[in-house]
Amino acid sequence: MANPTDSVNNVQNFERAKGVTEIVEVLFSASVAVEEGSLVYPNPSAAGQYTKADATAGWNFGVIRQTIASTDDDYASTKTVKVEVPRENNVEWFFTVWSGTFTQADEGKLVDLADEKSVAVDGTTAPTFWITKYISATRWKGILAWNLGSGPALPATT
Repeated sequence: MANPTDSVNNVQNFERAKGVTEIVEVLFSASVAVEEGSLVYPNPSAAGQYTKADATAGWNFGVIRQTIASTDDDYASTKTVKVEVPRENNVEWFFTVWSGTFTQADEGKLVDLADEKSVAVDGTTAPTFWITKYISATRWKGILAWNLGSGPALPATT
C-alpha cells in the first residue's frame, strides 16, 4: 500500500506515492536475484522476458512486487512475477537516493538510476526519473520518465 502523499518513505526501494497503478504478471528471467520494490524492464538479451533494471536501462516498465532470492527453488528457471505498473500519466513514486547529494533545487531534474533500487542525482546518461518533490536528503518523489504526461522534453535513450 502506498504511503500518504508527502510522507517520508518508510520502505526501501520504489513505492507508489500517488496515482493509479495495476499489478500485471510478466515472465522474469532465470538466475536473477532482485528485491521487492526494484525497477524492472524488458530483458534486452531474452525476448519476452523482464529483468531488474540497471544504471543503463533507460525506460523502465514497473516495480516488482516480490523478492527473488538465489536460494529460491525456482531461481534458475524463468518464472511469472507480479509487477506494479502505472495506468495513468504522472504516477509518482517514493524512491531512495544512492549517490549524489539531493537538495530542493533538484526538483524538476531528470536523473539516472544508480541500480534497480535507487537513483543517482548527477547521472544523465539514461534519464529514468523526473524529480517532483523533495522530502529529505535521502527520500524523494518522482515519475518514471516514460510515464510523463507532460513535462520536460526527454532525450533519446536506449
